[in-house]
Amino acid sequence: MKTLLFVFLLLPLSLLAQDPLQGDGKIRLYNYHLDEFAEVKFREGGKVLPEALEKIYRLLRSRDNSSTTVVEVKLLDLIDSLQDRFGADTIEIISGYRTKEFNETLLKGGHKVSPVSLHTQGKALDIHIDEIREETLRDHLISLSFGGVGYYGPLDFVHVDTGPPRRWQEPMGTRKRIGVLDPKSPAQLTSDRNDYLPGENPRLAWSFEGGTSLNQIDDLQLERFRRGKWYPCRALLHHDKGFSLRADSIQCERPEPLGLYGKYRLTFHLKGLEPLLSSNEFYLKKE
Repeated sequence: MKTLLFVFLLLPLSLLAQDPLQGDGKIRLYNYHLDEFAEVKFREGGKVLPEALEKIYRLLRSRDNSSTTVVEVKLLDLIDSLQDRFGADTIEIISGYRTKEFNETLLKGGHKVSPVSLHTQGKALDIHIDEIREETLRDHLISLSFGGVGYYGPLDFVHVDTGPPRRWQEPMGTRKRIGVLDPKSPAQLTSDRNDYLPGENPRLAWSFEGGTSLNQIDDLQLERFRRGKWYPCRALLHHDKGFSLRADSIQCERPEPLGLYGKYRLTFHLKGLEPLLSSNEFYLKKE
């Protein structure tokens, strides 16, 4: 018994008690609306690094006038823990800090935001993880009994805050097509779903207007999103009233140690025209 106790005391504290609300202190963040990426180490040896926090505050700034505020460290610890827990490459920020004026503008514009939103106090984030379904993220956050959790599945994000425990959900509606470069293009390429789990192959279909046809499609290219940039990939396409994408055949220019889970799109041109067009963005999810 004494020998077992001695070995137990020699174990690192990190192995004795894993805190589900804290990660390894290193985090990669991508701000969707600002199109900015940052990789930051904000904790070292249990100590918070002030200069690193300032860098994070800057990335999470209000997008109306670039104002920043102090964001609660326990909120940053939480999203750090999510990155580690799910083996995610990056945490995508849909909405960080908002000035009260910007929050009021969103409210008047018909957006479903609270007039006393915790986003205006640096206590809330709307987040998305490319490799994980919103349902999976929501369920994990609820299991942690951490503050407020709002599920916005049709919009591909989950709200989390440090306020009192609350749970709510956006009514399910028509899925939002994300990332189409030109929604008015006479050629549209659309996936049948936003998310695909292991073993499932994305299916995409063309629709044409104004006499445009498949013969005018040129330079079809599969791309994968990583840390704020798109990288080319190759994959087998199976044509059948549109086509399906063989997920297990994907090979990208930037190989990933975490596998091929993440966000994809197909880009193309119409022959003789310069603008780059794209399908909606879709995701290969691990869970």
